[in-house]
Amino acid sequence: MTVNERIKLAIKWLIGQRIADNQEEVGKLLGYSNKSSFSQVINGRVPLPNDFVERLCSLDRNINKVWITEEKGEMIYPQKTHITNVDIDKASNIKGIPYFDVDVTMGYDELPNDQTNIPNYYLHIPAFQNCDCAVPAYGRSMIPDINDGSIIAIKEVGLDSVLPGEAYLIITDDYRTVKYIRNCKDNPNKWRLVPKNLEEFDEMVIDKAKILRVFLVKGVITNKIL
Repeated sequence: MTVNERIKLAIKWLIGQRIADNQEEVGKLLGYSNKSSFSQVINGRVPLPNDFVERLCSLDRNINKVWITEEKGEMIYPQKTHITNVDIDKASNIKGIPYFDVDVTMGYDELPNDQTNIPNYYLHIPAFQNCDCAVPAYGRSMIPDINDGSIIAIKEVGLDSVLPGEAYLIITDDYRTVKYIRNCKDNPNKWRLVPKNLEEFDEMVIDKAKILRVFLVKGVITNKIL
């Protein structure tokens, strides 16, 4: 089996784990905005970049880099290996994802952009382990998908990795908001920020250049009193 064949198997595994919905989305997570360019790389039509395997494995630390490069061991680390040989990244996964009790619509200085921010606690939810953190979301613009006071699990992505149609936390100098991002057909340099609750809120149009940070909303935890 060639390196490229093992890479394809790892990509299929990532899709099965819902890290991405399809091969094209994996390419975008790795920085390939062009579907054809990514296809040429994984099919061996162009040489693999030196850091390609490292970037691929960074999407989920369960993938065994040595298996991809040398076909040694298994594609996925055995569970015991993670428990007995934890490094910084694996230790973070064992703790769970950090929860910051901050209103991100009011400010974002406490989001995890360095090692000085201390979370209130950790959430142990296996489906969200590849998220950067969890924060509360306030407001009615995204109901019923995201209710006022719900907790959102988020992961920071680059602008090139944004998938129109998904919900994101968007941060600019002027505001912070959680909205669905959609393409602006008449201007590729802008995005439409679309609320779910269109009865009470209007959509906005924003210049991509004004966005400071963007976080994909990968999960929602709703507080519901029964």
